[in-house]
Amino acid sequence: MLKLPNNTYVALTTTGNSPNALRIWYSPNLIKWEEKGYVFPNNEWPSWSESDFWAPEIHLVAGKYLVYFTAREKSKH
Repeated sequence: MLKLPNNTYVALTTTGNSPNALRIWYSPNLIKWEEKGYVFPNNEWPSWSESDFWAPEIHLVAGKYLVYFTAREKSKH
């Protein structure tokens, strides 16, 4: 979870094998949460990955939002 500059909050959640990976949630107060989409919608995840998206972290670095996560690498055979 990350506190944003406007004093609201964002959190990311694990989505496993869903075609929409890493759900994004926003909250004005840490009590009410609203789903706002996905980091990787509609199978648009990185080319090296294929499934099992989990353990996301979001950070604000030099004015940009960076997401770190774990995913299963595509088979190499």
